[in-house]
Parts: sequence; structure tokens; C-alpha cells
Amino acid sequence: DVQPSRQSMLDFMVTEMQQWSMEGEIWIDFNSLTSLMKTAKSPDDKVAYWGVRILAGLSVIRKEFYCNLMRKEGVIPVFKEIAARSDYDVSLSPSLPQLARIVVENYELFFGV
Repeated sequence: DVQPSRQSMLDFMVTEMQQWSMEGEIWIDFNSLTSLMKTAKSPDDKVAYWGVRILAGLSVIRKEFYCNLMRKEGVIPVFKEIAARSDYDVSLSPSLPQLARIVVENYELFFGV
């Protein structure tokens, strides 16, 4: 049995996530952002895309819970850093910086920063 390569799995995952609506329901719930932060900080943009995209969506549909969790875990500086990047995989749409800006903007709007 031939297993798909890591790259083909990442490509498939990104293709699927790019089709998700930002306002659509995400059937994942996190009590900690540790796992999302590990992926968001990955040097591989397609791995990072998963963590950033999930939190962007969660910050839209469950803003109160996730903005409070982001404050508690102090993750906004990481997303500001990602939002400022210019060296990202341009094949990703929305881009990593665009998704990170959604996270930061939702956080700042929620807390009136």
C-alpha cells in the first residue's frame, strides 16, 4: 500500500481549508492554543497555514471565547509578526499575513485596543 507523501497531504489540507468560509462553522474546539501556536510558528508555510487559518475562523465565529483565550495565553505578538511578513508562500490564498491580520483585528476590536 502506497502512502501519500507529506507534501501531497499538506497540499490537500491547504486546498480544503482555502474553500472554508470564514463565517462557517468549524467543528473543532480548543481549551488551549498550544497546538495551534506550534503549527502557526512552523517554518513551513503550509503547516503554519493550518494554525493561523483555524484561529482566524474561530476568532470570527466564537470571538468572545477565543479573544479571551488569546489574551490569557499571550499569542497576539506572534500573529502581529506573521501579519508583518513579506516572505510567505504566495500560492496560499488568503495569505498567511491576511489571516494573521484577521486574528489581530478581531482581537483588537473585541478589546477596543
